[in-house]
Amino acid sequence: MGEEKPKRFWRTCRITFRYFRLLSWLLLLLVVAALYHLNTSGVPNFIKKQALAQLRSTGLDIQFGNLRLDGISRLVVERLTLRMEGSSNAPTLLFNAQEGEVQFKPAELRKGTFLVQGLRLEDGRITVALPETNEVSRLTIRDVQGELFFGKPDRILVQNLQGIVFGVALRVDAA
Repeated sequence: MGEEKPKRFWRTCRITFRYFRLLSWLLLLLVVAALYHLNTSGVPNFIKKQALAQLRSTGLDIQFGNLRLDGISRLVVERLTLRMEGSSNAPTLLFNAQEGEVQFKPAELRKGTFLVQGLRLEDGRITVALPETNEVSRLTIRDVQGELFFGKPDRILVQNLQGIVFGVALRVDAA
């Protein structure tokens, strides 16, 4: 009789461990499947709408095709179009790229809010509509890459913006 109690105890421990191990594997499979889905299909619409609203609040007219997760902590926008309307004497800027990265604050995400910090632009093209008085009506900058950071409203910090204009490499940092 004394030997059955220890056997029963270890048998219960083994069964509990097996169920815990099975549950752990299922949870890991669920996490991997969710990450795969977010990498291939894109993030849910409520995150897309929130990111788009925050980006538009900076004064940019922005459009993109898909917002997806790349890896674990990188949000990538596909078919990105940025438009900055100029004033009466400033030209209109149009930026197109196949891909860009939305930079956000992970600490804010842990608190339950999504706060866009900036955009990383990769392999894009900027078209500047020039006034009709010039011979060239539009200026195109190709192979554009750089970073845009959003601080205060209507203020954009441009860092390491690089491109090629008429065969000349161009690099701009501005606030």
